[in-house]
Amino acid sequence: MNLKVKRLILLANLLGLLFLSRTEFGPNCWRLLTSNDYDIPIESSMFQFKVTQMNTGSGEYWLYGEDNENYYTMMEKGDNAPYRAISKSVASNIQGFEALDYTTWNLTE
Repeated sequence: MNLKVKRLILLANLLGLLFLSRTEFGPNCWRLLTSNDYDIPIESSMFQFKVTQMNTGSGEYWLYGEDNENYYTMMEKGDNAPYRAISKSVASNIQGFEALDYTTWNLTE
């Protein structure tokens, strides 16, 4: 392999690492590979979903998370999902809203 090809490979690897360090892809990928109970909300993606609070017990699942559009909780189940979601735009209009306290989310069935 000549020097130019080696430099291109090195550059591609560095750019890949930079990309992974700037997104939630790495942590989400790791948790999906190592945990049976870890899920990413269907409304989100591996690149955007960020866990804000993990379960402190023996289960390896998140209690609260967020992405660019929504807040999520597994403390309350949704109609068709093991979690509930609330959009950040709706949340910004709820007086006393706390992202880590689903009882302040004013969720209705």
